[in-house]
Amino acid sequence: MDEPHPTPWHPDRRWADPLIALLILLAALTTFEAIHTLRKPRGEAKHPGLQTRVLELRAAAQKFTHRPPSLAVPASSEPWDRAVLAVLLAEEGQLAEGRRLAETTPAPFLELWKGIYAEGELPAAPQVEALRQPFGSSYAYWQFRGRLAERQLQDPEPWRAKARAWAWPRMVALGLGGLMLVALGLGGIISAGVMALSPKQHLTATLKPCPMSGRAVALTLLGWFVALRFSGTVAALLFAFIPLPKVLALPVAYSFHVWVGARLLLRAEGVSFRQAWRRMTPGPLPRALGWALAFLGIALVAVLLTGLLTQPFLRNTQPPQRELLELVSSQRHWLATLLLFATMAGLAPLFEEWLFRGTLLPWMGHRFSLRWKQGGWLLAVVITGMTFGAMHLQPAALPGLCTLGMVLGWAFLRTGNLWTTVAMHACWNGGVFVMIQILA
Repeated sequence: MDEPHPTPWHPDRRWADPLIALLILLAALTTFEAIHTLRKPRGEAKHPGLQTRVLELRAAAQKFTHRPPSLAVPASSEPWDRAVLAVLLAEEGQLAEGRRLAETTPAPFLELWKGIYAEGELPAAPQVEALRQPFGSSYAYWQFRGRLAERQLQDPEPWRAKARAWAWPRMVALGLGGLMLVALGLGGIISAGVMALSPKQHLTATLKPCPMSGRAVALTLLGWFVALRFSGTVAALLFAFIPLPKVLALPVAYSFHVWVGARLLLRAEGVSFRQAWRRMTPGPLPRALGWALAFLGIALVAVLLTGLLTQPFLRNTQPPQRELLELVSSQRHWLATLLLFATMAGLAPLFEEWLFRGTLLPWMGHRFSLRWKQGGWLLAVVITGMTFGAMHLQPAALPGLCTLGMVLGWAFLRTGNLWTTVAMHACWNGGVFVMIQILA
C-alpha cells in the first residue's frame, strides 16, 4: 500500500506570527537567565576535576617508573583540586609548594595535611577516612592513607597497593584510548587530504529538500528550544507528584524536549517518522558507517586545532565538564550509569542530528543555493554548526562545539546519509562519557 503523500505544514500568519513573537521572547528570556546563571559565582565543586585526575595518573606513572618528579601545578580555583595537588606535591618531596596549596584549601584538610607532612598533630584514621568523599578512592587518597600509616609506624604497603590498583587500570585504559585517538587523527588527516585532492562529490544536488514553510521552521525550532529550556522544570514537577527514582531525572527531562521537537518536526514536514528517516538515510548503511570513521578523525583534528587557537582567550573560563563530571561520578548503580550513557550517546545524537543535519541543513542549503549556488551550502553548514554549538550554552566549549557541528554538516553533505553523522556524534559523546567514567 502506498504511503500518504507529504502535506507540509503552512501555519496561518494571523496566529503564527504572534506565536512566533511570543516564543522568541520566551527563548530570549530563558537564554539570558541561563547566561546570567552561568556568570554567577558557583558553589565549590564537590570533587576534583578531570585535569587533576590526569595529574594524579601522571604522578603515579612517574613513581611507578622511578622517573624524577616533575609535576606542573596548573592554576586552579577549586579547593579540592588544590587539596589533591597538595598531597601529590608532598609525596614528591615538594613540601613548601604543597603547603602553599594546602593553605588555600578547607581548614579541616589543612590540619590533616599538616598532621601528615608537617608539624601538626597526627590525625586519627577516621578523620582521614572523611577525605574519601571528596577525593574518591583515588591515587592521592590512598597515598595519603599510606603516609599516615608510616607516621603511625605501621606498614604502608596495603595502602600503596590500593593506590597502584587505582592507577594501573586507568593508565592502561587512557594509554589505549590515546593510541586510538592518534590513529583516528592520522586517519582524519589522510581522509581530508584525499578528499581535498579528489573531485568534489558532495551530494547537494541529490539531497531532498524539506518542504517546509519558513513559519513552520520558525515554530518548530523555537517551540523545541523553549521546551528544552523548560525540560528541567517539567521533570521536577513530574517527580514532585510521582515518586520516581532520581536516576530517571536526566532521561525524563531530555525525553520531554525530544518528544516535543520530534512532534513538531514531523508536523512541519507533514510526514511520518518512517518517511522522514527514509529521506535522510539513503544508500547502504556500511558505507555510511565507514565514512563516519573517517570524518570522526577529521572532527578530532579540527576540534584540537580550534582548542589550541582559542585557549589563550578562554584561560579564565570555567571548564565545561564540571557539571557532567559531578553527575557521572555521583552515580554508583549500574542502571544509573547505563541510563546516562543511553541518553548521552543514543537519544541525544539521534535527535540533534535529525534536527540540525537532517532537517535544518537541507532546508537552508536549498534556499541559500538559489542565490549563492555552492556557497549557499557552505553558509548553511556554518549557520547550522554555530547554532548547534550555541544551543548547548557552554561558553568554554563553544568554539569546539561549533567546529564539531560544521564537520558534522560537511559529513552529511559528503554522504547524504544521516547515519554517518549520528554514528560520529554517538562516538563523540560516548567517548567523553567513558573518559569521565575512567577518571571519576
